[in-house]
Amino acid sequence: MSDTINDGGPAFPQTYCPTSEGRVESPWSDGFGGLSARDVFAIFATVSPAELDDARKREHARMLADRACEYRERDDRFLEAEIRYRKADAMLKARQSTPDTPAPEADEGE
Repeated sequence: MSDTINDGGPAFPQTYCPTSEGRVESPWSDGFGGLSARDVFAIFATVSPAELDDARKREHARMLADRACEYRERDDRFLEAEIRYRKADAMLKARQSTPDTPAPEADEGE
């Protein structure tokens, strides 16, 4: 299994940036900068209070299992981000396993 995270590629790809002199290659076309599809999916993923509560319980159980004296529970923001990215990864996986379906054709009678 690869350790590389599938980020789904750029969310808003732009290879060229228009300028007054013509089209010039964008500095963002090298893959650095901008949001990935994974980031966008994570932003729009919802986290219910019940999911966050479950994450808190798992975090507390992990703390007790580790018996770490210096252990500090993570802030809810980190737990929420973890849940969001887990959902984003599931969306990317579903996107890969679903074949492209053609758009429905408009009825000419309408």
